[in-house]
Amino acid sequence: MARITNGTVWKSLSNLIILICCVLPGGLLELIATPSTSFQRGFYCNDESIRYPYKDSTFSTLLSFILCLGIPLLFMLIIEFLLYNRFDCLGEPQRDVPSHRGVKILCLKVHSYLAALFAGYTPFLFAGGMTLSMTNVLKYMVGRLRPHFLSVCQPDFAMIQCKDSNGYYIYVEDFQCSAEANISTLLDARLSFPSGHAASAASSFIYLAIYLQFRMVWNSPYLLKPFIQSLLVAFAMIISASRVSDFKHFFSDVFCGFFLGTAIAVFVAFFVSDLYYFESPSNLKEKASTDFVGSRTDTDLSTIVSIPANYKSTESSDGRKPTNI
Repeated sequence: MARITNGTVWKSLSNLIILICCVLPGGLLELIATPSTSFQRGFYCNDESIRYPYKDSTFSTLLSFILCLGIPLLFMLIIEFLLYNRFDCLGEPQRDVPSHRGVKILCLKVHSYLAALFAGYTPFLFAGGMTLSMTNVLKYMVGRLRPHFLSVCQPDFAMIQCKDSNGYYIYVEDFQCSAEANISTLLDARLSFPSGHAASAASSFIYLAIYLQFRMVWNSPYLLKPFIQSLLVAFAMIISASRVSDFKHFFSDVFCGFFLGTAIAVFVAFFVSDLYYFESPSNLKEKASTDFVGSRTDTDLSTIVSIPANYKSTESSDGRKPTNI
C-alpha cells in the first residue's frame, strides 16, 4: 500500500481485493483440503522422531490467531490516538504527513485518526495474509510428518513390510492408518513444515516492533520502547518454542517458520507500509534536541562550565589572538 492521499473508493476496493487475493490460497487450503491433498510422504518403521505422543497445544490455532491480530491492533489503536492528539494540539492535523492526511471515499472524508490507523494496520494484514498463504502452500507441498504422526495414524505394522530381504529398513509408502483415526487430525499430522504458529507470531510481533520504532516518538524513559519491543519478540519466540515442546513440530520447522515470518514482516514494514515515511510532530524533535543543553540558543560553553572570577583572556591588547604552537 502506497502513501495515503486523497483517493477514491476504487483505490480502497483495489486494496481490499489484493488483501483477499493474499489470504485466498491459504484460506482455501484450510477449508477444502483433504488428507490426500498434501504430499503423501512415507516413513521408516524405525524412525523414532515421529513416535511422540499426541497432546493438546499450549497455544491453540484460535488463540494464536486472536493474539497475533488483537495485540497489534490494540497497540495501534492507542499509539495512533496519542499521535493524533499530539498533532491536533499543535494545530497540525493537516500537516504533510502521509498517515495523518484525510482520505475521501465517495465524497465522505474519513477522519485522519482512522486514516492513520488503517495506514498502519492494512499493511499488517497484508503481511499476515502473505504469511498464511506461503506457509500453507509450503506445508502441502512438503508434507512433512509431525513428531506425533504415528500416534495419530496408528498403522498396523503387522501389515507393513518394514524390511527388505537383507534385513534393512525400507522406505514405507504403502500403508493404511487406523479406521478410527480422525480425518482432520490425520491431515494436520502431515503438515509439519514450516510451523504456521512460528511464522504468524514472527510476522505479527516483528512488524509491531518495527511499527513502535517509527511511531512511538514521544518523550519517555529511553528503555521503555526497547523493553516493549523485546517483550514482543520474546512472546513470539515463546509461541514458537511451545510447538516443539508440544510435539507439533521439529526445531527446523519452527526455525524456518520464524525466519519466513520475520522476512515478510521486515519487507512489508520497509517496502509496503508508510512507517518509514513517518514524520513526528515538530515540537517533539525540537524538545528532544534541547533536553540536554537547556535551550535552543544557549549553546556556549559557559552554560556547562562555570568561568572563574579571576579568569583573564589570552587575547593581546590589540585584539589579535595568539598563534598556537
